Amino acid sequence: QYFVTIQDCFNQLGMLWCNRQGHSEGLNYLRRAQIMFEKRPDAIRQDKVFNQRSADSYTLTMFYLAQAYGALAKPGLSARFCAETMSQQLDHNTSGERSREAREKDPFDCKDWVRNCCSLSDFFVNEAMFWTAEYLLHSATIMCERCEEVCGVKPESLEELQAECARDMGNYYSTRLKFLRTCAQHPGFGETVWRGERKPPASGKDKSEGSRLKFVCSADAAKGEQAPKAGESSEAIVWDAIFPEVVHLEDEEAEDNRLAEETGDKAEVKEEDGGDDGGKKRAVGWLEYAPGEKVRLPVYFRRLHEMVERRICRANAGFVAARANPLPKALSLVEAEGEEANEGEPKVVRKPTPSCAGLSFEAGREMFKLANHYQLKALQYYVIDGYVTDHVRILQELSQMYRTLLWWELDHK
Repeated sequence: QYFVTIQDCFNQLGMLWCNRQGHSEGLNYLRRAQIMFEKRPDAIRQDKVFNQRSADSYTLTMFYLAQAYGALAKPGLSARFCAETMSQQLDHNTSGERSREAREKDPFDCKDWVRNCCSLSDFFVNEAMFWTAEYLLHSATIMCERCEEVCGVKPESLEELQAECARDMGNYYSTRLKFLRTCAQHPGFGETVWRGERKPPASGKDKSEGSRLKFVCSADAAKGEQAPKAGESSEAIVWDAIFPEVVHLEDEEAEDNRLAEETGDKAEVKEEDGGDDGGKKRAVGWLEYAPGEKVRLPVYFRRLHEMVERRICRANAGFVAARANPLPKALSLVEAEGEEANEGEPKVVRKPTPSCAGLSFEAGREMFKLANHYQLKALQYYVIDGYVTDHVRILQELSQMYRTLLWWELDHK
């Protein structure tokens, strides 16, 4: 009982500081609540009631962490914790363990969850993490089609929601077609050009000393009392792995950087629970987008994963087959322009073409066909009589798709 109460107190203190715009101070408490749940003792895990209370509190922790990291201009971490919150939300509402009274009091908003998936995919597209973005969009599409089977609820205006998903899917494949062209124009530097920035390598000198807990408030300090210094903590407090004396923001940043490239050892197996620390595995899974080819994603929806994986394999089968074709010699560039680093900037190293991209016309054509399919599907709902703005935007996107594909054409006549 005390464990869950302390965990909840850390959440409340973190939220309080964030509401006061003290996001760094709030993270000191939220990270502690996060660590407590991940390394909670067996006594909590084996008690069904307290384990559920701890899990519910952890969902709030991730929600607050997403807000705090966003306010600190760390969009990668914010997006990852948004995805984890959505994963927890989906598991909690589709497990079948909630009572009827609880479902009526706090119903699962399937429509809002789908739109959050579509919105979150935009961030990963901008970061050139196209497999993650596609995973989110297919998850949203499947939720629309099987909402009653998955969560037992059929949202209102389902046809409109399906049209939104088809439009967003079409825009995704259209944007990915532009990414293919960028990679073909700048071999080895496509991702760098796409992101539009060059991030300096991480330096160990920037690592902070971490955050500590202080048990003296401002009023006490005014009376002459001081908070204990490092190494002079109260003997009544026992610091351990569950309740550490110091927490570091850099630990999460390192995890974010490791996942940002969507790479990893292919020999690893996907785990849902467990780990070396005995804590719950983060919402990270492996996606097999083609036979023998896998990427690790920072997003993982256990309830939908198998269905999403099958759809991605089916949708990208033609692209994967055409991806190996080389770029025509007439279009190949010996050295991309503007790739030399300026003075004071880190040297940019050529990287292999990302697995989600291809350099040939055949690869671009397969991507064009996918984008065209979903855009025309969206046009069936967004007719010009009633949805003139959306209709025109889709037509403009179709025009841009033809213009992008034209780059591979050798004979412009």
